[in-house]
Amino acid sequence: MLKTLMQLTVDTERMLYQAAGVNTQVYAQEAIMQKLQHAFDHCFTAKFWPSFVRREARMLPRFLEPTADATLFTVYPLGSQGNIVVVGRERPLREFTNNEIVPFDSLALCYFAAWDYLVDDASNAGAAAKMQGLFDSRMKALEEAEFDNVVLLNPRSEQIPSQWN
Repeated sequence: MLKTLMQLTVDTERMLYQAAGVNTQVYAQEAIMQKLQHAFDHCFTAKFWPSFVRREARMLPRFLEPTADATLFTVYPLGSQGNIVVVGRERPLREFTNNEIVPFDSLALCYFAAWDYLVDDASNAGAAAKMQGLFDSRMKALEEAEFDNVVLLNPRSEQIPSQWN
């Protein structure tokens, strides 16, 4: 289930056994929000998650017109011409705001943020190890759910190109 940054903050406060709620732990909320942003950044870069995949049809003359966030890539076969489908991943370009939905698994984000908070706090190594274990287990389950499936090679599927153009 996806949640807002503020909902994730409250959930993380509860995991840390802090009094949860808006403006209850004012000193900790900003730090937890930063930890949640770091958690998203970490999870986003860990794998090429299908939920962030973006496909864009482009016309291939000799060069493609770059966009603002252009990245170089190679088209195979090298002599390709005509229409191509560029497959990449897209992430939010800025930090999340309080009422914005964070587009990743809420448990993984909260476990990572709580672990990160406890490691920085250095007051309870056992609790930090517990949160790290919960995060690692959750990420493994998410990866298995996303990547351990059979890929159907259906030529009518829009997700998989059926021929070179």
